Amino acid sequence: MKKLSLLVLLFLALFGCRNDIDEMNGGSSTVEPPIIIQDYDPDSELVTGTVFGRVFDEQENPIENAFIKYDGQNYTTDEEGRFFIEEETLDKQGTFLTVEADGFFKGSRRFNPQDSSVNYVYVQLLALNEIGTFDAADGAELEGSDGLGITFPPNSIQSASGALYNGQVSVAAKWLDPTVDNIGEIMPGNLLGLNSKIEEVSLVSYGMAAVELFGENGEKLNVAEGQTATLSFPVPQEILNTAPATIPLWSFEEEQFGIWAEEGSATLINGMYVGEVSHFSFWNCDVPFPLVFIEGQLTTEDGTPLANTSIRITPGNQSYGRWGYTDNDGYFAGKMPKGEDLVLSVGYAGETCLFSDINLGSFDIDTNLGQINLEETGAAFTIQGTVIDCDNNPVNNGLVRVQVGNTRTEYYLDNESSFDAGILNCNNETVVSITVVDLNNLEEGIEIELPITQEVDFGTVMACGTQLTEFFTLNVGGKTATIVDNLEARFELPETSEYPIMSIGRGGQDSTNIDFVYGLDITLQSGVEGTYDKENIDFLSISTFAPFFNATRQLWCQGDCQALSSFQITITENGGVDGYFGGEFNGEGVFSDAAGNTTTSQFNGIFRVPIN
Repeated sequence: MKKLSLLVLLFLALFGCRNDIDEMNGGSSTVEPPIIIQDYDPDSELVTGTVFGRVFDEQENPIENAFIKYDGQNYTTDEEGRFFIEEETLDKQGTFLTVEADGFFKGSRRFNPQDSSVNYVYVQLLALNEIGTFDAADGAELEGSDGLGITFPPNSIQSASGALYNGQVSVAAKWLDPTVDNIGEIMPGNLLGLNSKIEEVSLVSYGMAAVELFGENGEKLNVAEGQTATLSFPVPQEILNTAPATIPLWSFEEEQFGIWAEEGSATLINGMYVGEVSHFSFWNCDVPFPLVFIEGQLTTEDGTPLANTSIRITPGNQSYGRWGYTDNDGYFAGKMPKGEDLVLSVGYAGETCLFSDINLGSFDIDTNLGQINLEETGAAFTIQGTVIDCDNNPVNNGLVRVQVGNTRTEYYLDNESSFDAGILNCNNETVVSITVVDLNNLEEGIEIELPITQEVDFGTVMACGTQLTEFFTLNVGGKTATIVDNLEARFELPETSEYPIMSIGRGGQDSTNIDFVYGLDITLQSGVEGTYDKENIDFLSISTFAPFFNATRQLWCQGDCQALSSFQITITENGGVDGYFGGEFNGEGVFSDAAGNTTTSQFNGIFRVPIN
C-alpha cells in the first residue's frame, strides 16, 4: 500500500514573491559577516526535495504574509502561516532559509534533507519588543525583563551609511533560554558553528540573545566601527553548574550559510555570561564539540514511517540539544557532537512524548542509524484505508485530514487512492478521526471516528456528501493546483468605469502589485451571468507565481490583447457583495517570465469564491 506523500497542495496558491525583503523595518543593517566566513567553503551534497513550513508568533498564532527567502526565491505565508517550496534543489549537508515579518526579529532554519523528501520546517518569530531608549551621545545601560543586559558607551552608534548617529536609539532585545522545549523553533539556523580555525563544530548553548537598534525614523542602526557594546546573558539555573568560567561567543551569519561564527568570548560573573560585541545580530554562548553526521529513520513498531514528527537529540543526558522534524518517510539527519552519548526524544509541537527516550549511543564517525522503531505500547499507531468518490471511483487527488486529540495533520493523496501512515500518540488519546476530501469533484465526506489500536483500518471511505462551497482551480500547461478554503474575490465598480473588476486568488503582492500569487485578474464588460470571449474583456492577467508551476510566469494583456490567442469565461453565479462569484474559464496564450522568456500554454479553471 502506498505511503502518504505529505504534499499539502491545498496551500500552493497562497505563496508568492516579493523583491523588497531587504527594505523591511526601515532599511538595510550595517552588520558585516565575520571575517572567517570569507574563507568558509562547506561541503555540499545536492538533492531534490520539497519544504512545507509554518510561521507563528510567541503565542503560537499564525503569521500571515511573512516572507521566506531561499536560494534567491521569495515565498509568502498564508492566513495559517503556511508556506510551500516544491521540488527545489536542496543541500543534504545543510539547507538554509530565512523568514521575515514586520514587527519581528528575523527568523531562519537550517536542516538536512534527504533526496526526494518532503521536509517540515517550523519557525516561531520573536516580537521586536522595546526594552528601552537612549541618546546615542550619552550611551546607556539597559536591562530587559528577561534579565538580558546591554551597555552602550557614549557615541558608539552608527547609521546604515556608516556615519556616526546622533539622536534617540530604540533597543529591541530578547534573551533565548536554551533549555525551553521550543528553542528549536525560536532560535535561528541550528547549532552548527564555525570556529576561529575555520572548522565546523557542533555547539551546546548556554544562552542566546537577539538585539536590534532603530533610529528616530525607524531606520536600522548598529554599533559604530571600532566600538563595542557589552552583552550580559543570564544562565539558567539548571545548567549553571556545568557552565565553564569562560565560553566562546558566536554571532549568527544570516545571509548565506546560516551558521554561528566564533567572535570573542564571555566570562561567567555572578550567574551571567558577560562579553563584548562589535555588532548586533543574534549572539550565542556555546561550548564547541567536534561533530559527526548522524541520520536515521523513525518508524512505528510495524515499520511504518513516522512523518512530520518532532524529535530532539541531546548529548550526555542534558536538557538541551538538536531539534528538528522527520520528513515524509520518517528520516532525520544532522551534525551532532562527536563521542557524546546521544538520546533521542520524540514528540510534536515542542512537546516530548510520555514514553521513554531512546539511547542512540556515541559515535566517532558519520553513521546511518537505519530504522528506529518505537516499540513501546501506545507510542504510535498506523492508519490505513482507501478513498473513493460519489461514483465509487478511486480518489487520486485528495486530502486525508487526521485528528488525534488537539493535533491535526493533513496528508495528500498523490496518484493513488490508498493511504497508510504512522501516527504519533503523545498524549495517550483513545480515538482518531479522519475526514477525506475529493479535490477533483470538490466534495468531502463525513468525519469518521474509530478507537485507537495498533492498526486502525478505516476501510473504504467515501469523499462524498458535502459539496465544497469555496474553491479555485487553475490548470496551466497540464499542471493543476487547487485551493478549497481561505479564498477571496474582489468585485468593484470604480467611479471611472461601469465595468466590474474581479480578482481571484490570494497570497500577497508581486513586483507589479498584483494582489495574488496565482490566479485570475480580469476586467469584464459585464458581470451578469453568461458566457464572454476575448472581445468582451478589457484586461486579463493570469499568474503562476507559485513554485508548483516550476516558474514565475504571467500572461498579461489589455485592450487588443496579442498575447491571448483564445479565451472564454462563463459566469454561472454572481451574488454580489457577501455572496459568491462562480464560473469557469479556458483559453490559450503567451506566458512570460521575469527574464522575458515566453511559453505558449493552454489554461483553464473553475471557481466559486466569496465576494468581499
